[in-house]
Amino acid sequence: MPVIPLECPSCEAEIRIDSAESAAICSCCGKPFVVKDAIVENYIKLLSNTKANSVNSPAYEEFRVEDNVLRKYNGASPSVVIPDNVTVIGSKAFEDCRGIMEVRLSDNVKEIEANAFSGCDNLGKIDLPDSLKKIGSYAFSECTGLKSVNLPYSIEEIGPYAFSGCFMLSAVRMPSSKSKIHETVFMGTKDVCFDWPDDWADKQWDKLKIAAPAQGGMADLFGSDGTDDINRETLLFLGTSDLDVYAESNRYYFYTYHGFMNMFSIDRNNNDPYLLRVSVDNAQQRYDAIADIQKCYSELIGLLDAADISRNAVEMINIPHFIWRPGKRLNDYKVVDIGSVPVLQIKLFRDQREGK
Repeated sequence: MPVIPLECPSCEAEIRIDSAESAAICSCCGKPFVVKDAIVENYIKLLSNTKANSVNSPAYEEFRVEDNVLRKYNGASPSVVIPDNVTVIGSKAFEDCRGIMEVRLSDNVKEIEANAFSGCDNLGKIDLPDSLKKIGSYAFSECTGLKSVNLPYSIEEIGPYAFSGCFMLSAVRMPSSKSKIHETVFMGTKDVCFDWPDDWADKQWDKLKIAAPAQGGMADLFGSDGTDDINRETLLFLGTSDLDVYAESNRYYFYTYHGFMNMFSIDRNNNDPYLLRVSVDNAQQRYDAIADIQKCYSELIGLLDAADISRNAVEMINIPHFIWRPGKRLNDYKVVDIGSVPVLQIKLFRDQREGK
């Protein structure tokens, strides 16, 4: 049987033994040992030393940084402190690092690129510095352990779906209203509570567009007269539609009253009876969507609460219910009022937060 080198279990001296023997005596310290156990112990020690050497070798990098961009995290610590020389967290740098529970960014970090932390489902805390200016698309998507986020007031841009699928997210401190925030940022984070800074007070429509995806829908406005001052419009809330392929969610429909009623005008439809019929059919679909006025009210209240808009902005009104009636000649085509249907009216004025 082969003679092999071995480290003595007692004195750690380098000796040579016959591996076929069941026991041996160290030639240096004179102490006996079980050969099989000593071989196993030496093997375990060898593996440990090999791993330690690989970690400490120049080829191993916990943080792979190139030109101040953190390209890849190779560590295994549950608490990660980003090096001070990093200014950008690169795309997919921490993607699917499921062991990470906490990340601390230095005050030098200015950007978090797309998918940087996506899939880190045990990440429960991340401190975002005031230096941060941009968060890329899907940056924290599917971080299902994340419970709260304090977005820096001065952040300039947050990309699509940045915090989508963060199902445990319950509190978000929003940045300035001047920030460019994609409406799908919080898609699917239904129980989130937004903390809106004061400069959002007269941005009700903007808040609704951000809050709606978090509630499971998209807020769409139709029939505007072209003005950007939506905050002073009186809108009709016409419930949700069927699933929308693009948004992968329902859509919440808001119409300006003037725009909605104008759909039934021959002039509005370029004297085309077919377009008029389409307009009326479209209105009928909207009516069908709000057949349950209580459900519609519940949906709207959820949106208003998330957007920090007073419930006093809502009232129920009746509007005409039309059908399209053809005729033999163009002038005989008519839109006929056959009664009324209840809808919810919401008035967006400056600072609706009082009296919530």
